[in-house]
Amino acid sequence: MVEARKIHRRDLDAYRRLRVAMLKEAPWAFASLPYVELTSHPSVVKQWLDDPGNELVVIDHPDEDGELASAVGIQRETKAQFRHKAVAWGVYTLPEFRGQGYGEAAMRHAIEVARSWSGVETLLLHVTGVASEALELYSSIGFETWGVEPDCVRLHGESYDVHRMRLSL
Repeated sequence: MVEARKIHRRDLDAYRRLRVAMLKEAPWAFASLPYVELTSHPSVVKQWLDDPGNELVVIDHPDEDGELASAVGIQRETKAQFRHKAVAWGVYTLPEFRGQGYGEAAMRHAIEVARSWSGVETLLLHVTGVASEALELYSSIGFETWGVEPDCVRLHGESYDVHRMRLSL
């Protein structure tokens, strides 16, 4: 059984390695690129996690001790008029574990964390249109697409649409 959990401080180097893997494999899916990504440095992640409105949900790699197979970041909106919302970001599962429940387990755990935050009623996420399996997964969990931004991401001469999705908590 796949078990998701909140990240521990001891996982910060493993998370950095997973973050670099996600940015290399699917740069069109994230707002950062591996060669400009500074926020995944363990000290920055630790500082970010010290804020109670931020959390990283992870799943351990089943074959490699100390490594991670999947992750979902969630962040509560900080402005008073938006505090009823949180955003899921950096959702990723290593390719060899896709279709095995890792992404779903991580996202469901992240949803429960967001539900535990007093006053949060909506979880938002953005997903690139070429990630059809991700779109199917989020829809099966209950996320609804409320809009599509055409030509949202351009990378290496390619254009990508981004689906804006929401889940009522």
